[in-house]
Amino acid sequence: MLSLWWQELDGRLNRAQIAAALSVSPQHAAVRVLRLKAKLVQALTVVRAWRAAPRPTAVTAIFPRGGQREVVVVQDLGVEATTVNRTAASLRHVTVTGGPERVVQLWLDRAGRLLKVEVPSRRLTAERAPAS
Repeated sequence: MLSLWWQELDGRLNRAQIAAALSVSPQHAAVRVLRLKAKLVQALTVVRAWRAAPRPTAVTAIFPRGGQREVVVVQDLGVEATTVNRTAASLRHVTVTGGPERVVQLWLDRAGRLLKVEVPSRRLTAERAPAS
């Protein structure tokens, strides 16, 4: 899908050709392209958070579902104590402030792997499953 969309951006394919390659209607192809774009925006936001600086950094984020663009602030709070899968851990704590959720907290290990995400406004915590 990404390859097809990239070729569309480059002018080598049009939406009808993408639909034919996927064996779907042009409308369905358009929806799939929109979903792909949303995933890319989310990925870029997370990558920017990984590269967060100790000082707050303003980043323009796009929220496709809400059809809005907003400036969010990404800040690296350094290494802090937390728990992951009920085990104490010292992880890098990055916050993303702004956007529809207001505050999102990211917890990363030394290798930069995302281990935990907290969205307080939704009372949501997601943690990476423990290695087996």
